[in-house]
Order: sequence, then structure tokens, then C-alpha cells
Amino acid sequence: MTKVLIFGDFIPTGFGRICRAAALHLGRQGHEIMGACIQYDGLLPLGLPFHVAALNGRDHGAALTGIWGAYQPDVVLSVQDFPYHIMARHATGIDWSTTAQIVITPVDGVPIYRDWLDAAKQFDALLTISEFGVEAFRKAGVTAGLCPPGVDVGEFHRLDDATRAALRGKLGIPPDAFVVGVMAMNQGRKAFPSMVQGFAEAFPDVPTAYLFLDCERTSPAGWDIPKQLVAECGLDPARVRYREDALRAGVQSLNERYNLLDVHMVIAHREGFGLPHVEAMATGIPTVALDYCSGREIIGDQERGLLVRARPDELGTWGGARDYSPDMAPLVEGLRALYDQPAERLAKGARALEWAKGRTWEKAASAVADILGAVVTRRAADLERKRQKPAPTPTAQPSIPAGVAGQSIHLHAPVYVMANDPAGVAAGIGKAVGQQVELLEGKREHAEA
Repeated sequence: MTKVLIFGDFIPTGFGRICRAAALHLGRQGHEIMGACIQYDGLLPLGLPFHVAALNGRDHGAALTGIWGAYQPDVVLSVQDFPYHIMARHATGIDWSTTAQIVITPVDGVPIYRDWLDAAKQFDALLTISEFGVEAFRKAGVTAGLCPPGVDVGEFHRLDDATRAALRGKLGIPPDAFVVGVMAMNQGRKAFPSMVQGFAEAFPDVPTAYLFLDCERTSPAGWDIPKQLVAECGLDPARVRYREDALRAGVQSLNERYNLLDVHMVIAHREGFGLPHVEAMATGIPTVALDYCSGREIIGDQERGLLVRARPDELGTWGGARDYSPDMAPLVEGLRALYDQPAERLAKGARALEWAKGRTWEKAASAVADILGAVVTRRAADLERKRQKPAPTPTAQPSIPAGVAGQSIHLHAPVYVMANDPAGVAAGIGKAVGQQVELLEGKREHAEA
């Protein structure tokens, strides 16, 4: 049995889904699991069969050091963006000479930051979440395995037409409308200006075309979408719905919100993988992605959706990777074709569904289990050193006072007594242990000898 500390997320994020899948799989194999969740505040249980420490609002380095000291894991499995792995390696008190580190991390574009490449060589094993990432590491001289993200087709699946129509009705969307949806955070890495503009230019003459944005209307990390994007491109705001509209209308589950859509789209300037693409495909709809990073491995050669031609942009702030932006003409033309050719759109959706069914979390977890076994075997001698209890340090035997037979007791601390005759008690103790006892203090109610 291997003791594994999994550091990352266990809430419903992309990283959280990877952590949960790996933890549950390893637990079923008999390994002992503990979690440490970056965004968890500990107020409500996570419903997992192992303890998860709450790191939200805490110093991650200090917290990990304390957890490691108390739990003494054989392996720390960290599942997050690259700076977290470096923090775990260099800003904690973890003894890596007797603890292995396995890392799962995305590659959000190239070139990969040189400091990250240097750090990667210190890990016991490195996995990334896209074929693009594996190849990017290989070209940079670093070996990385693949942990392919999956989808739970029990959680994400197509609902019947009547239910889909009813969900649309709650949001004031006609049942026969054409709905394009974006499931993404309102942040700079996502090309919201291009997506909103592309939708507006594709459907100026289709009043029943709606845009559903499953994100915040405004975000300090992104845009004020209604004022900066929708208004600027002349899109009728009555044809736009947001996540808060869905939640207010009682469309609560993510699967229900995917089932509002005819087409899903996330155009990102760089993307580690893009789990919403696969979740949307599991509901039987095509998806739209940029032909950069993991886009092609998800869409294929246009067979499972729309792969938009990318043009190189400037070097970004995240690890120095180059941003790419969509070529707007192919984006607009492709969106319009998905509307004008419903039979082809449905065929793409069917192919997308079949592809998504093969993306199981069990495959992702098995990849983690395989690398865990290899690392534990390779580091067996180091891990065994931690399990061995150190031999006790020899201590000199106390000398036996003259006139006292056998082993004696030596007192080196105060003894508190309550007696009418403290001096007599002190003398009695001294006689019993063969040791001089000094009466330090005497009071009416008690004495200290």
C-alpha cells in the first residue's frame, strides 16, 4: 500500500475532475489517499471517501509542509498549473529525498517557459493532459506521459427533445431557435471579443439565433460583456443569455445548460485541453475550437465540429507562450454553415458523441496508476528509509547511590505534596528513593519538595 497526498482541486473544475478520478481509482486499488484542495474552504463535506484538507485562504507552502509532516506520504501527486508544482518543490519543508513527486500539468501553448522545463527534470514523473503537450515537452527535451481527460457520460448526456424545449422556454428561447453556447470563464485567455463578434457577423439576419454565455457578465479578469462586446458589435442584447439568467430561471445543472445548445464554442488564445468541448460533445452536439494546442486532437479534421484557422499573435504573459487568434472569416463562415446545413451539423454531433464515449475517466486514472507504480518501484529504497524507525540513542545508566541496593529512582523535577508535616514527608521520600530531597517551599496548605 502506498500513501498518496494529492494536491490540487477536488471541486468541479477541470483539475478537480482529474484529482477525483485519480484518487478514487487509486483508492480502489488499495492505496491510502489524502487530498489537499486549493479552492476548498472546508465548510461543507465533499462527499469523498478520504480526508481532504482545506487550503483556501491559507499559505499553501506552510500548509503542505504541515500535512506532509503529519501524514508522511510516500508520493505527492500535484495536479495544477506549473507554478504550483514549483512551489511544492521549493517553498515547502517536504523532504524529497524520501518522498516522490508526480506532476500532472497542462501545456497552454508554446514555447514552454525555460524555468518550467528546468524544474520538470527534478520531478519523479511528469504527465500532461494533451497530445499537444506531450509533443511540446518532447521538442523541448523533456519526457512527459499523457493523462487524457475524460467525461462522465452519465453526468453529461443528451436530454429528450421535450425536456430541451422546456429548458429553453424557461429562458424565453423559442424551441426551434438556433443556440450557440460558450462554456468558459470570462478571462483574458478566452477570446470572447472574437466569439461575440463572430456570432454577430454570422447571424445578422437570423432573429432566432441566440448566444448563451455560461460565464459572468462582467469580470475583472475579462470583460464587461454587455457593454464592451455585445453593444460594440451591434448585437441585439435580447438575443443573449448568461449563466445567471439560467440559474435564476431554475436551469441549475451544467448538463441542462449544455442541452440548451445546438453548437458549443470555446475559442481560446491558448488552451491546456478544453474539457467543456468534450462535455458538450457528450450531449451530442458539435463544438468549435481553435486550430492550436489541443484543438485538432479534439475536433479532428473538421469531423466533430469546426476547427478554426489560427493566426499567430504576440507572446503572452502566461509562461511566455505565444497567443493565437482566430481568422475571423473562417469562423463566421463556419458558424453560418453549421446553421445552414442542419444534416451535416447533426452528423458532426453524432460523431462527436461517439468520440466522447471513448474518453473515460478510467483511462485517465489508469495512466496515473501506471506511472505511480513505476515511480514507487524506482524509489523503493528511498521510501523504505522513511518507514524505518530510527534506533534509540543509547543513554548512560545513572549511578546507584552508596548504600542503596539495585536500581534507584532519580528525581529531577519538583514533586507537589499536601501534608501537615512537609519536612517529614520530604525526608520519607528521600529515604525511599535513596536520594537527597530538598524542601524548597513550605506553605500552610501545601508544600513543594
